[in-house]
Amino acid sequence: MLRQRIRLFMLLALIVSAPLVANDANDLQISFLEMPQPRWGDQRISFTVTNPGSWIRYVVVETQVVFTHGGPQRTQRQNYLLLPDEEKDVISVVSMPATYGTAAVSVTLYDVIDTLDYIAPSMQIFSETDTIDFQPSAAARAMLDQPLLFPSRVAKGPLYDTDIARIIVRLLAEDKSVSDIAALLDTEERIVDDVVRMLVRHGQAVRETAGRFSVTFPVVPAELAIAGFEFAERYGDSLVAAILADWEQFPAYRDSLIAAGSLSADRNDFLGGGAALHRSFPLIGALLLWSHLGHRFVVDGRDLDMYPMSDPCHAEARQFMYGVVGDSNVVSNIFYYLTGVGGQHEIYYKTTEMAMNCPDELVPGQRLPRGRGWRVGEDESVTIVLMDPGLVGPALERLGTQARPLVDRLASAVTPVLADHNVTDLSTALRFWLWGLIAERVTDQLITREVLPSDEDVAYKLVSRGGN
Repeated sequence: MLRQRIRLFMLLALIVSAPLVANDANDLQISFLEMPQPRWGDQRISFTVTNPGSWIRYVVVETQVVFTHGGPQRTQRQNYLLLPDEEKDVISVVSMPATYGTAAVSVTLYDVIDTLDYIAPSMQIFSETDTIDFQPSAAARAMLDQPLLFPSRVAKGPLYDTDIARIIVRLLAEDKSVSDIAALLDTEERIVDDVVRMLVRHGQAVRETAGRFSVTFPVVPAELAIAGFEFAERYGDSLVAAILADWEQFPAYRDSLIAAGSLSADRNDFLGGGAALHRSFPLIGALLLWSHLGHRFVVDGRDLDMYPMSDPCHAEARQFMYGVVGDSNVVSNIFYYLTGVGGQHEIYYKTTEMAMNCPDELVPGQRLPRGRGWRVGEDESVTIVLMDPGLVGPALERLGTQARPLVDRLASAVTPVLADHNVTDLSTALRFWLWGLIAERVTDQLITREVLPSDEDVAYKLVSRGGN
């Protein structure tokens, strides 16, 4: 009984002493707000918030910068407690990405019950938006017209989602100094140095030696990019002929599996493990061209994890990282991502870039878990196919019979092309770039020949337990 009285007394004491919190959103006053200046980097904005009421208020201040036309965006939030009759000077940070174009800069205040609450539009009590325009210099404009291109989704990751980061990498590869780059871009050396130091700290992009900076991955100049593209067209056409020869024999092989009871005749039997054998796009596009032949050329048959120790949001390609100068034709638009989850492999495949839902803020070097960290965008039409390695593996061996010898000769065939441009090392990254171009050429030609459907815009998720 004594313990119960003590507990009751403590509960009453907590209730009496607890601060009263209200969500009356009409009486907070905001004044002296100064919006950011038109310059890159972190900026402080300050304003005054007054709580004239008799309730304690919790306020979330959100600053957001969004560049138009799919450019970078930055969102930051800070929490504040306002006592009754308190006037508080608020200092928030706006991070302005070093990129060109028009940025919408907004400052929004939310009145919340608790700072851990989900922030809903109905909680908004104040918002102000301004636009800032950043125009490139003549030298920067020329490089934007013929940009430096990266593997799929890399330019959306936190390292390279700004124009300046991509231009700096390109100019460092041309042996330009920080001061040279600042002069070409007509900007402060501080801006260039900040980006370079960030890339150095990351350890996967830029290296500093004796005061000079160098890029750690291959950067393909425009002339080699065109030569590589033309080579990929020629070699891709020879692969098309080889694949077509084996594809003509494939229906008889598939029918034999059905007759033996090893494969369902229902092409929509997605759970049976053999549905991919009925569908040409995942079978040829994802599995034959990438999992079978692509792995063979790029990584000697090992698993090709495009973002090793990373994810599609951070998109750090590491040993597969390259930069290519040119238009969109000189890099592959195909999205192929193999990842291991538990005891199974998952392959995400689409002939164009696959949309992803990612957190607002990404930190270089981190890795997000699938589902809770990154996931395929809601607008994607995803077809999930379970695969039985015992069915898919032998099928790929048959489909690749005539293509495999061509793939095995690919390295020696492309060596003279690279040598003409003073490139002697066919690195993993260059293999990955080249194979992407070849796979895209083969895919396009098979669509033209109606082996693959022309209206296919489906994102595939292929799941294989115990292997791919």
